[in-house]
Amino acid sequence: MKIGSRSVFLVVNCLAIGAAGLPTGWAAEVTGARVDIGDFLVTALDDQQVVHREELVEFLEEAPGNPPFIRSLEFRTETDRFAIANQKYSLRFYPSSLAENRRSRELQTTALAASQRERELILHQALRWRYRLVLRFLHNRELLELNLDLLQMQRDKVQVLNQSVATPDFDIDALVRAQDQLTTTGLEVITLENRDRQLAVEIGRCFPPSTQLDLNGGELPDAVLISSLLDTLSWAVCATSPYLRASQAELELAGAGFNLMRSQERQIFNFFKVTYDYENRLQTSEALFFEFGMRIPIRSGNQQELNRNQLEFLTRTADHAELVRELELELEQDRADLRGLLEQINLLEELQALSPAETTLATMMRYEGTPPLSLLRLRESAIKSDLQQADLLYSLRIKYIELLDLSGTLSRLPLRNWLSTELEYLQPEAGHLSYE
Repeated sequence: MKIGSRSVFLVVNCLAIGAAGLPTGWAAEVTGARVDIGDFLVTALDDQQVVHREELVEFLEEAPGNPPFIRSLEFRTETDRFAIANQKYSLRFYPSSLAENRRSRELQTTALAASQRERELILHQALRWRYRLVLRFLHNRELLELNLDLLQMQRDKVQVLNQSVATPDFDIDALVRAQDQLTTTGLEVITLENRDRQLAVEIGRCFPPSTQLDLNGGELPDAVLISSLLDTLSWAVCATSPYLRASQAELELAGAGFNLMRSQERQIFNFFKVTYDYENRLQTSEALFFEFGMRIPIRSGNQQELNRNQLEFLTRTADHAELVRELELELEQDRADLRGLLEQINLLEELQALSPAETTLATMMRYEGTPPLSLLRLRESAIKSDLQQADLLYSLRIKYIELLDLSGTLSRLPLRNWLSTELEYLQPEAGHLSYE
């Protein structure tokens, strides 16, 4: 038996907190609806962290685009001996340079791009969490069903051994081992049942109360499909990886901040001042004065801040290069692990084909006089082989998702259901997403 051959149907009564962040009308509309794996993956678009990041991106997109040419205005007035006739007025302008304006626009552009890349990364991580969660749930349910079969078989085995107590062939050691195995399997079943409830609640938090989850393990990709995808998909760490895109955006943001501060420190023209002083002045033209101030660019007290910004930029540059190297190494290691798992699965299937326990058991049951204990041991061997195959396929699928995660394929647009044999698109509404 291969993993994913059973359909899993579950009605989840979600906690009230699960629907707290959903609109009331929408929750009422979908309550009682049947949802599958694809519907669960789509909930990543409504993940709380994704929504919050989307709000931040919208704020930055609507923020004023061009920085002001005048940074600040300063108005002053003076009175000599409280005489209105001796009033003096001045207005000082502190302009920003052309270089500072250009660097300010670059900083705003890179800040928006960094926020967008962060949103992509958060959505990617939300998808990865859901992929891994649904695989854990289906694998746990598969193990639970197999261990329940094993538990029943071991009970029958203990019963058969107890019936042979008074016979010359009675083996006390075999009875003790069977009872120990029964206890171990019983404890494992309890653990799996508790985990099943926990995982079901965790999945149910993404839906309104009383939503019916129809998770079909038979839809999961098998070893043949994963092997073909391994040969056809591009697994290289490239610019589409959300990890690299977010790191590159943060690097550019640090560089833009450093360039802006450096342009401010290098500004020569400091201020422009207009003064109107008509004390003892008979004509207006004599009362109007113009001044401007020049700065001498020397190492000032902001040099330490400049050094810190430059150090941050250099650190992020080194971190980005290290991230590229680590992702490439992890990707290569995961590909090697996945190929090793494929070889193990192929070997296990070949061994099962050479000696099919289910076929042998069915044949032996047709003959009278076959010892019941032999039949039970053969059945136990078949169940343990199924458990071994289930674990291998689970590890294979987890490694497959990790490869899609590292390469950035998991959230590549348009979004696909990578746990489906058809690899269909998740939903048409997801098409509004764009990674610029």
